[in-house]
Amino acid sequence: DDTPANAVARYDQDNLPKYAVPPVITSLDYSPDGKLIAVAGFHEVLLHKADGSGMVARLVGLSERIESARFSPDGRRVVVSHYEPGSTGGGLWLHELEGNLETRLTFSSGDDVLSAWSPDGREVAYSSTGTTSGESGIFRIAADRSGQGQTVFISETFAATDAFTPDGRRLVYWEIGTQGRGTLWIRSFVGDPSPRRLGQDQASEWGSDLSPDGRWL
Repeated sequence: DDTPANAVARYDQDNLPKYAVPPVITSLDYSPDGKLIAVAGFHEVLLHKADGSGMVARLVGLSERIESARFSPDGRRVVVSHYEPGSTGGGLWLHELEGNLETRLTFSSGDDVLSAWSPDGREVAYSSTGTTSGESGIFRIAADRSGQGQTVFISETFAATDAFTPDGRRLVYWEIGTQGRGTLWIRSFVGDPSPRRLGQDQASEWGSDLSPDGRWL
């Protein structure tokens, strides 16, 4: 059996991951007050002081592959997307910074990734491919785990969440177009849900964010 030892090792606060070389960083996020940075690592999310003066905490989970980590608007939680051990699908988990408690948020059989918090911290929007129903698209779920994921829309290709607008009434996202290019869109949760195209017609664009006042993308 040539399985690497770190592929079967179990990590927790008493057995923290060790790094022989710098890890591949797949995600970075600033806390709302700008004092912390969440960095995706190996089996964990590392919380560093933004001024570079040191590490604050290590949020250790089961999965070796962390896709994304996003602070909640109040800075007290981090939603983490990672792959389950022995599974090809990813899920969303919530880390409570006080007490370092991790609980699972989504339970679909698909690949749940690329999340975004609503401004009030009550909901998380996320992308899911190959869900239980076989559909791919963008979904939303209550952050208190009081319900199942609700469909925002179904995509014929692939769509990924970027950000809620500051009023929480619209979502900016990107979607793979028919020619394979990424295209930016904005869609309302209230009234007319028809998407409106953002960005340049001939460009390939993705991975956007909004300014705090919602005026700039």
